[in-house]
Amino acid sequence: MFLGGGSENNGMKVSQPLLDEIVTRLDQEGVTVKMHAIGDGAVRSVIDAIAKVRRNNGVVGPTHSIAHASFIAPVDLKRMADMNLSVDISPYSLFRAPMIEEIAISVGMSKRTIYTLHDEKSALFRTHKRDSLGGANVIHARR
Repeated sequence: MFLGGGSENNGMKVSQPLLDEIVTRLDQEGVTVKMHAIGDGAVRSVIDAIAKVRRNNGVVGPTHSIAHASFIAPVDLKRMADMNLSVDISPYSLFRAPMIEEIAISVGMSKRTIYTLHDEKSALFRTHKRDSLGGANVIHARR
């Protein structure tokens, strides 16, 4: 789901109020929630739900998680910092590849600016080709 529409915007499977309620209740029970979100709109909906949970239940609950998170708006990167939130980014999307480029093109040039994994100035990660332990691509969080 992309903010303002966009390529193949299928929308949310549940309403925002229902998502907020479910995540809040599970957080109260100590259950970690992992939500799959592709597109800046979907990522924002998950962040909004977790922000509401943190306001209502406090920050010292389970570490919830967003899977995939291919597009993240810069303002949402800042919001995530204080939420006790984990973001699992599909490793394949960290490297330039035809499929990844096609996705970036299909969602439009304006969205490419928030494809933060490939923007050197705001990238979440640095990648190093071929480590000394067998030629793997090594990825580490950028500070």
